[in-house]
Amino acid sequence: MSGIVGIGSVPAMAGSVAVLQGIQAQLAAMGAANSGVAASVVPAGNEGASALAMAKQQMNAAQFAAAFNAGIEQMMELSTTIQAASASTVATDLGSARAI
Repeated sequence: MSGIVGIGSVPAMAGSVAVLQGIQAQLAAMGAANSGVAASVVPAGNEGASALAMAKQQMNAAQFAAAFNAGIEQMMELSTTIQAASASTVATDLGSARAI
């Protein structure tokens, strides 16, 4: 039996959600580490060119972090969809069992 998201087994759905949550946690930690490292970079000198390069680097790092976090948010939405499909599958199975 195949569910809405292609998984018909409730334990398989729970396992998929657990794996996705683990990946999300690792990616969030990597994103935080990347942002921390980017913030710790200082310009080579105090001249204007170094300060401008640093400002551009900080802007690029912030844009990357925003896009990265948006990707993690999409993964979290997938986890929510899988959990909703799991609940729907259980309800359908219970309804089918009662009909028999």
